[in-house]
Amino acid sequence: MRIIQLISIAAALTLSGCAAHFGAIKSDVSLNQANFKVTGTAAGSAQAKLVMGFGGLNKETLVADARRDLISKAKLSSDQVLANIAMDMKTTFYPGFLPIVVIQKVTLTADIVEFAK
Repeated sequence: MRIIQLISIAAALTLSGCAAHFGAIKSDVSLNQANFKVTGTAAGSAQAKLVMGFGGLNKETLVADARRDLISKAKLSSDQVLANIAMDMKTTFYPGFLPIVVIQKVTLTADIVEFAK
């Protein structure tokens, strides 16, 4: 009986896993002069899916992936920068009463600012 308990505990510790994604982005664009105009907005996102608690570890960092997506979609010219970057995190559980599938999504949005020459 004791061996079954030890095997069960060892299996639980071996098969269990934990992953969490957190992040923050600071924008250092100085908009205190009238030498710029906002030309548009851009958004980028990344997500990870966990089934029965497994998965999602193939994503190094959701925020970095969302940032890369944001920059690639913004298509900035040499006199444009991203400003007012905001991060939204959404975690969804399916089905709601017993979270078998968990989807975590990070979305970054930013204003595209163009400076006068």
